[in-house]
Amino acid sequence: MHEIGHNIGLAHSGEGGSTYGDVTGIMGASFTDDGRMTFNGAKNGAQLSWYNDRRVTAPFNGDLYGISDYGTTGTSAKMNIKFTEGSKDYYVSFNKKSGINSDTREYGNQVLVHSRSPGSGYATSVLEAHLTAGGSYTVGSTSFTVGTIGNTAQINFGTASPAPAQSPTTECVDYPNWVDSYGDGCEWYEENDSQGCPTYGNYFDGGQGTPNEACCWCGGGNTGTPAPVTPAPITSAPIASPSAAPVVSPITSAPIASPSAAPVVSPTTSGCDDYGKRKCNRTDGCSWKRRQEICAEALPTSECESYDEKKRKCKNKGCKFDTTTKECTGRWD
Repeated sequence: MHEIGHNIGLAHSGEGGSTYGDVTGIMGASFTDDGRMTFNGAKNGAQLSWYNDRRVTAPFNGDLYGISDYGTTGTSAKMNIKFTEGSKDYYVSFNKKSGINSDTREYGNQVLVHSRSPGSGYATSVLEAHLTAGGSYTVGSTSFTVGTIGNTAQINFGTASPAPAQSPTTECVDYPNWVDSYGDGCEWYEENDSQGCPTYGNYFDGGQGTPNEACCWCGGGNTGTPAPVTPAPITSAPIASPSAAPVVSPITSAPIASPSAAPVVSPTTSGCDDYGKRKCNRTDGCSWKRRQEICAEALPTSECESYDEKKRKCKNKGCKFDTTTKECTGRWD
């Protein structure tokens, strides 16, 4: 569907400096076409015109519906709010995680703000904000707040709505003993994905739920009110007889070096990175790395053989695994 989007005139959807970064909809970095996702508010509002009867121009005060509600509601159920500030058009939508949008890969059941260049031509959209209940957004002279979120999201332009009652401070705890289908725990996602886990969060369910359900870093986990801390009794310190304080020469602490961030090393690809999985594994010197879902330079047998009898790790590294001998070898050796 991502490529079909290009064919009907849609550009990519970006976020955080990445042209493909917005994976709330189809025109971001999609690793699969099997999921149920839609095009974002900017694509629908500016170009597709599929929901023009549900679009409204700000200011708007009322309930904002998700696209999956289109077939069960009338034209009074608005799904897209447009306003213009400076040299950009903005579109506000409710990313309701249900029906045809039940597999959205990030910020489900939140209010999204997208921007793009004015008009209806080919243009990259940018995810500017994602808001939960009580959140607000301001750009230029335009501002709005989000009230309660349930089956719809309550939107108020210009006048602030009462913020929902705040729950007591809660602490998030990962699912106990949770591992994914590869045997990795939540700590793997903290090291290899950004907060919210937009890249891997909806995948690798090993029978205990996805990372988005089980790991706090990915937006899941269990929350509960922490037990109150009972302060220790205060004991008065004994009063010592005054005495002359010893003269202590000042101690100069050795400077503490700030830890240097480990350099980010891009994988050596030798031109392999332009290939999809099928062409990758058929191109001399390249191999498809399953875990990272990238095409990279194939490892030699001297490196692959350390994964003998380890089928999953062998294939994740792009090596070949012989199910008879249990040996892991380089793809092109």
